[in-house]
Amino acid sequence: SHAAGWIGPPAFLLDYEGFLRGARLATTVENVQVLEQRLEYEQKLVALVDRIHAAKSIDAIFIELESEILALLDAERMTLYAVDAEKKEIYSKHLSLDTVKEIREPISATSLSGYCALSRQTVNISDAYDQAELGRVSGALHFDSSFDKKTGFRTTQVLVMPILHENRNVVGVVQLLNKKHGSRFTKEDEANLARIAKT
Repeated sequence: SHAAGWIGPPAFLLDYEGFLRGARLATTVENVQVLEQRLEYEQKLVALVDRIHAAKSIDAIFIELESEILALLDAERMTLYAVDAEKKEIYSKHLSLDTVKEIREPISATSLSGYCALSRQTVNISDAYDQAELGRVSGALHFDSSFDKKTGFRTTQVLVMPILHENRNVVGVVQLLNKKHGSRFTKEDEANLARIAKT
């Protein structure tokens, strides 16, 4: 029995309990939405990997699937390089007015994509023009801004990953430029790109 004069809990406590219930409900709804978004993303990624497997060539992947890969990985541009082992170069094909053109770079420690092919390491840079950040990856590394000057495009974030055949030989390099949302490519972006690069 309550002491005389007990009139129940104060109003602010009742409100607080209601607030807690509402907060728990909101959190549950948020969690469900996050899970649904993750599931939808996962389904898109799996479908994309399937389509990469079905592609006839690296050109086909680039021309047919580039926009989907960019949307999924939240990047502005993508370059796919293949390895020319005889010439110790990597080369990329890009679409220019509906014709496929080729860019070649030496496999060396001086460029981001060349270093990636040489070292077999993923490189994730938040500012390609920051020489100190490049130096922390490798002393010989520098960013060639001539492409930016020629096109008017400004490269900022770069994520470069080797494409390995059966986890051994480097057969190519995939490079993403400029994260659309955020200051750098995330560990999640790296993991998702790795799934694409393993195909």
